[in-house]
Amino acid sequence: MWKEIFFRNGYLAAVGITLGGLGCAFALTARYQVAGGVLPPGALMVSLGIATLGALAIMVIFALSRRQAKDAFCAIVDLCRDEGGEMDPAHIRARFGGGEWRDILTEIAERISSLHERTLLTEQQQVASEMRIQRIVQELELNRVLVDAMPDAILVTDSYGKIESANPAACKLFGLSPEAIREDGRTIVEAIQLAEVRDVLLEDLRHKRTAERVRELKIGEDPQNSKTLRVLTRKIGEGPRQFLVAVIRDMTDLQQLRQRHAEFVSAVSHEMKTPLAGIRAYVELLVDGDAEDEETREEFLETIQCQADRLQRLIDNLLNLARIEAGVIKVKKEPRALNEILDDAFRIVAPQGEAKQITMHKELSSLYLPVLGDRDLLLQAAINLLSNAVKYTPNGGEVTLRSRVVGDAVVFEVEDTGVGLSEEDCKRVFERFYRVKKDSQMASGTGLGLPLAKHIVEDVHGGTLSVKSELGKGSVFVATIPMVNQHEPVAAD
Repeated sequence: MWKEIFFRNGYLAAVGITLGGLGCAFALTARYQVAGGVLPPGALMVSLGIATLGALAIMVIFALSRRQAKDAFCAIVDLCRDEGGEMDPAHIRARFGGGEWRDILTEIAERISSLHERTLLTEQQQVASEMRIQRIVQELELNRVLVDAMPDAILVTDSYGKIESANPAACKLFGLSPEAIREDGRTIVEAIQLAEVRDVLLEDLRHKRTAERVRELKIGEDPQNSKTLRVLTRKIGEGPRQFLVAVIRDMTDLQQLRQRHAEFVSAVSHEMKTPLAGIRAYVELLVDGDAEDEETREEFLETIQCQADRLQRLIDNLLNLARIEAGVIKVKKEPRALNEILDDAFRIVAPQGEAKQITMHKELSSLYLPVLGDRDLLLQAAINLLSNAVKYTPNGGEVTLRSRVVGDAVVFEVEDTGVGLSEEDCKRVFERFYRVKKDSQMASGTGLGLPLAKHIVEDVHGGTLSVKSELGKGSVFVATIPMVNQHEPVAAD
């Protein structure tokens, strides 16, 4: 406190002394000039001395005040340089004592400390915001990757029909490019050429309802090239930021699978009903006593046995195919002579060919053809190929069974002079339940014989089964199986 009094009142006293001394000097000078007398030198010197002392006092006080101001400035600089942004008030009091400077520096210290706290809080908030932004960016990138990887076409448009986004599946379906969507800003009308889909999307844009809608659209009139699309639409957002999201799934394969399943059930039912009807009819004849002699009874029983065998083969095909696909079938692989298996298959199918006046040829290699295989399964595959050839060869045609060695494999093939297959049928003839429509009335079947043969040759025995065909001229089914060395040890399955 004394410093404040000293500096404040000291300045006033020194100024007063200086002004007083100067005033006395001027007063004395004026008085003696008016009186016409001579000013005593001593009086003038005293007045000037008083003024000089006052000026010196002013200079001393000014120097002292500047020194304290400098100390205060250095303290402020130290305060600003302090990492914590704080200064202990006790330190301020020890350095400056009390008074105005202490209060000023204390207030400065408090404000800097407050600013430092707010700065730390702002930095923490900024770090948290950056982390949230990074997490949002990662989620958006993950969502984009997921949407791009989806097989369904996903299309997003604004309320005016402008395409905002389309995943690769949508671009492929509608023939778009991501660059064109971003740069050109195409609308539904400009970009989507499929009229059925375009009309559905435009209709949903016009309606205000936001509920989810699902529709199935058939695209094209040709059954061979038509498509079935499932279109799911929903509006999200409100006002000018409302968008229409469309998810379009190609249901063509599923529809075809459903149709093939329906055809399979129908074919299996027919295949089962035919032998069962024959068995039932002949059993009724036997029960009614219509077979009066032994020869007739033998004929009836033989027919019943034949129909029962047919039914058994159908059931075996179904079960074997299901077991192979499920991987639960018991396979007993042993070194086998392929020609022996083929000879048995030929002998079983030959009566079917003879019933249609088909000439059956057997051209088996004279060499020993060893394979590591399951006899029953290989026999089943050969019977299925031969039966298929007999079914689709007209009366009077020819069916040939051959075998030979090709490199490190053995090959057997079944050639016929039947109706043949188109290029498209050759690609699909090994599909489950698939039957050539143009030939479906020619012979009954389930569409399982060839798929089962392919599974046996390829999945069980590590070979290949292929077909070469020409419409109206016939087909050749070629099975290739690795040949086994009799002297090599055989690993058990």
